[in-house]
Amino acid sequence: MDNRSETLPHDLPKELSDFLLKQLVTSKARERNEKIKKVLLLLAAGSSLALAIASPRSTRLLTFFQPDRSDWDDWKLFNRRYLQNTIRRLQREKIIETEGMGDYQTVKITEKGKTKVLQFAIESVKIDPPSKWDHKWWLVFYDIKSSKKSIRDRFQRILRSAGFYPLQESVYIHAYPCETQVEFLRSFLGINGEVRLILAERIENDEQFRKYFGV
Repeated sequence: MDNRSETLPHDLPKELSDFLLKQLVTSKARERNEKIKKVLLLLAAGSSLALAIASPRSTRLLTFFQPDRSDWDDWKLFNRRYLQNTIRRLQREKIIETEGMGDYQTVKITEKGKTKVLQFAIESVKIDPPSKWDHKWWLVFYDIKSSKKSIRDRFQRILRSAGFYPLQESVYIHAYPCETQVEFLRSFLGINGEVRLILAERIENDEQFRKYFGV
């Protein structure tokens, strides 16, 4: 599987991690992997966490580093022992690292961790409907090489999961603004030159599309 992030706009990872974090906070899912995912998303979104170190190999206490109210509301959902074990695991996998001197160190997400966040985000892309439809259509055209079949299949799967309607082969349509999401997908998957996004003012015989999107 190709995982590419080098062409992403500088501010896109944080924007999408914030977006995905909002989804996870409101989700009822509390599975183990979902909690690990949320720890990474909190760190990627800028939420701070500090470790009080008893010895180089053990974590005696986990506390917040200058937490504000929003940080506390998020972090307090975790059992302390679970959070300790999760931090150790992510450190071993070099997904997070610590900075600082003495007994207290601040937890930071690594570049490998940021890539992991993007992998979470790419499978959770959604298009939120605006308060009022602007009567415009967003068309995604793609011509992805056969040598990238696995990437093409993944791209199609994510489009369908995000609610895009298959207009015809290699063309998908959506009723709501999706420029940021499409830019993220093609940049992360390394298919910038093979995907085009077109904004159409009108499409004839659009009744079936309007019914599908409820507009």
